[in-house]
Amino acid sequence: MRIAPLPANEAERLEVLRSLSILDTASEDIFDDLTRLASQICNTPIALVSLIDADRQWFKSNIGLSVPETPRDIAFCSHAILQPAVFLVPDTSIDERFSDNPLVTSDPHIRFYAGAPLITSEGAAIGTLCVLDQEPRRLSAEQTESLKIISRQVARQIEQRRDLASLAQISLDVHQIGEKLRLSQERFELATLGSSGGIWDWDMKTNEVFFSPRWKSILGYADHEIPNRLEEWIERLHPEDVQRAQSALAAYLKREIPTYDLEYRLRHKDGTYRWVLSRSVALWDDQSKPYRMAGSHIDITDRKQAEEIVEKALQKERELSELKTRFISMASHEFRTPLTSIVLYAELLKNYSHTWDKKEKDEAFQRIQDAVQTMTELMDGVLAVGQVEEAKQAFKPTLLDFSYLIQDVIDQIKLISQTRCNIFFDAYPENINVVLDEMIVRQILTNLVFNAVKYSLDGRDVRVSCRYQESNLILQVQDQGIGIPEENQENIFEPFYRAKNVDCIAGTGLGLAIVKQGVQAHHGTISLESEIGKGTTFTITLPCDTEKLQ
Repeated sequence: MRIAPLPANEAERLEVLRSLSILDTASEDIFDDLTRLASQICNTPIALVSLIDADRQWFKSNIGLSVPETPRDIAFCSHAILQPAVFLVPDTSIDERFSDNPLVTSDPHIRFYAGAPLITSEGAAIGTLCVLDQEPRRLSAEQTESLKIISRQVARQIEQRRDLASLAQISLDVHQIGEKLRLSQERFELATLGSSGGIWDWDMKTNEVFFSPRWKSILGYADHEIPNRLEEWIERLHPEDVQRAQSALAAYLKREIPTYDLEYRLRHKDGTYRWVLSRSVALWDDQSKPYRMAGSHIDITDRKQAEEIVEKALQKERELSELKTRFISMASHEFRTPLTSIVLYAELLKNYSHTWDKKEKDEAFQRIQDAVQTMTELMDGVLAVGQVEEAKQAFKPTLLDFSYLIQDVIDQIKLISQTRCNIFFDAYPENINVVLDEMIVRQILTNLVFNAVKYSLDGRDVRVSCRYQESNLILQVQDQGIGIPEENQENIFEPFYRAKNVDCIAGTGLGLAIVKQGVQAHHGTISLESEIGKGTTFTITLPCDTEKLQ
């Protein structure tokens, strides 16, 4: 086991940690919420806010671990605070620094660790926000970035605790000075719910308002750029938040609700909106009329972005689960028909082959072979769907010679199909170099061109064309085949769905589903025009400039 060296600024680091007055304090919801958020984003059973003391690591927040602290010399976080980036250990059992660490070889049997340092405004790495698992794993780029974002929020919250304590002390000192500093004393006293965010103060008797320089800088302004007027707050509220914010303010001043603690959006100087947490308190006179209100704004945009990432990930997981369930149901149904055919003819051969002539036996064997071929094609289609879905998760656009790729696909289809169709290809410009995922695009082209050939009569033309226009690649595949009935066109891209006029032509109903998946992976669109007996044209539009694919 390799013990982490001490940071170069160890003495200063410990001094900052002690000044925060957070060691050995009770758990707090704000830290537990952020720790739980990190656990959900990274999908790990353990997440911690770990603070590195002189000879121990102590957990301010602990999700999934049964101990409140561990010795520093076995702490993974002792290594993590030595670098500004996220410290990753995908598999502790094969990492010589940790393979014989007691946390690895015995309970809790840690096999994966990722820690983002908690760096204060003084530049001191006081600990980490870390996630752990008993299984080896890796984090995606989004998960790693989210861990960094949440670690910054944790560091801010830790400093805000210190700032709150400082504000409380300042308020006490101001009170002791006397009446001549009463207004300043009230401002700090009313801002104890605030933090390193911006402070505001509203004198309701005179309607005078004070916005601190930090309040203005959160919105991108210098102190002199925003006058101290109540309208400056109202005018910057997001239109969707105006009624909610003003209703909550009115209810609080009427003492209908106990606190004014609200999240809403304010317009930034650059035109975007920043999420803020507004916390404030008011003072009432003997007639229960409010005469003063003050509070703070904390920028929580990073936290909101992290929550959005979590929600998108959960929604994607739900959609994927529904898709898998539906796909398995359809696949089992499609496999049942050829399996039934195989079992039936196998039983007939077993029981009656001694009474059959050669022609009848050959016919039975042919039926079994046809069923096996159908199952093989179904399996190939299912695997292709899985490959495209997997490629969508690991989307890898690269620079392609698209004209060459199309010609290569056409040549392969001519070779394997032995078609007597005429396949024509034209491109404008002649050489098109675009940024797309080659594996997915090859699946799109192969299925579209193969279908065009399969459903066309001998001697008919199949035309493939592409053009590059306004950062989009527009691909068309046109045949003179049997066409798709209008009532079938709406569902033609569903897995295993086949039009009513193709019963005599072998197929699995997976080709166009694969095409649709590939187009969606590129954030593109696909449409079709078809007429019975005259043919079908598929048109695909794929965004292919680098900016759109990121």
